[in-house]
Amino acid sequence: MNFLENNIEDDKSWAIDKSLMEFSKLLLDEESQQHLSKLRSFSIKDFKAIAGFLRKKTKKFENAMHEEAGIASKAICDAGLEHHAFAYGSSGISWYFEQLAGGRLDKLVPGSRLVAAVEKDSWKQR
Repeated sequence: MNFLENNIEDDKSWAIDKSLMEFSKLLLDEESQQHLSKLRSFSIKDFKAIAGFLRKKTKKFENAMHEEAGIASKAICDAGLEHHAFAYGSSGISWYFEQLAGGRLDKLVPGSRLVAAVEKDSWKQR
């Protein structure tokens, strides 16, 4: 039940079959067995405390990303710049900031074009 509640809270799918399959594969993995034996010393209370701590940290990070992206998106807009002014246009940095500023934290991981622009230090359209 907690799994479903967390998925709903995180705007993830209610379908748990894929997640359970992935999780069960991890449990059966030989390397995982070593780590699982260490976890046996933790109580349910410990796990709940850790989960709560991680949720708070994640929320704090997401809020900071949302806020910073809003600042960047506003600066771009205030400068009169549009997506096409930047490398990769509507899949570049201005689109990325706009998505995060709009609350689309599912877009937090940048796409390959944005990563390429960062790696090449290439920000403007050619």
